[in-house]
Amino acid sequence: MTPAVYSLQIHLPGQQLISFNKNSNLLELKRKIDFSKTMLTEFFEMNKANSKAENLKCFYRDFPEHFVWSTKFKIWNKRKRKKIIGRLVTVSPKEGERYYLRLLLNHVRAPTSFDDLLTVNGQKMNCFRQAALNLGLL
Repeated sequence: MTPAVYSLQIHLPGQQLISFNKNSNLLELKRKIDFSKTMLTEFFEMNKANSKAENLKCFYRDFPEHFVWSTKFKIWNKRKRKKIIGRLVTVSPKEGERYYLRLLLNHVRAPTSFDDLLTVNGQKMNCFRQAALNLGLL
């Protein structure tokens, strides 16, 4: 099917999913792999450090049109070919804060951190729901 569709993961701070083989040595995995690097956290880092990303001011869903995710190195690289569409995974309103995080990611351009998403008009909110409410998204 053309164009391809990227499924963009969403997680609350420190609650990212990790997967590994059942025969893996967990101590070795913990030592070798930085589990803090996810599509979402590296999207934030790109918005801070990459001049092209800073200039694009993309929504999370639009980011894969310009960058490709390397699962091996856990980084976004500049896209060289192929058209891609990014789609945020579905999140039920029953999931609470994760749902409001998804809502904010769909309406805030180029956030640089979870705290950036929580900040509305220079004031840091206590939760993603409150930030979405103050932005008029609810």
